[in-house]
Amino acid sequence: MSYLIKNAEVLEMLDALAKSSGRTKIDVLKDALHRLDEEEREARSSWAAALEAGLVLRALGDPARGLPADKAFIDSLYED
Repeated sequence: MSYLIKNAEVLEMLDALAKSSGRTKIDVLKDALHRLDEEEREARSSWAAALEAGLVLRALGDPARGLPADKAFIDSLYED
């Protein structure tokens, strides 16, 4: 399968990277796609870890023991 790249800016960037690195345009594209895929996987992994940590904290919490977030409580946060 082949693709036709019609975007002049993309073609210029691809040509410049290929010339400066001494690689073919296909290798430059392949490397860029591998890097982007890895970044996406890391981002999803970080998000999943944060979600899991939040779920663990929620399971450990007890809302019945918490203080009400009323005006008196919020004002107490700013007292010296």
